[in-house]
Amino acid sequence: MEFKMKRVLLIAALVVATVAEGHAQDHRAVFKHISVQAQSDPRGAFDAMLSLAQTGYAPAIDRMGYYFRHGIGTDTDLAAARHWYTRAVAVG
Repeated sequence: MEFKMKRVLLIAALVVATVAEGHAQDHRAVFKHISVQAQSDPRGAFDAMLSLAQTGYAPAIDRMGYYFRHGIGTDTDLAAARHWYTRAVAVG
C-alpha cells in the first residue's frame, strides 16, 4: 500500500511539473506512464489521470470517459463517462 501511495505522489508531482512547464511532450510522457500504471494500480492511475485531465490535456480527458465507462479505478458510471467524452470532444 505504501508503495502505491508513493507512485501516486510521484505521478502527481509529474503532473504538477508538466503544468508548470506547459510542454505538450511532457503531457504525453505522463499520459503514457499513467496508462501503463492502470494495469497494476487502477485507482492510482484514475487519480493521476484525473489530475492530468484537469489541466485540459484532451487525451487525458478522453481517457477519463473510458475509465468511467469501464469502471477502471472507479465505479462504472455512464453519465460521468458521457460528461468526460463530451468534454474531450469540446477541447479537440
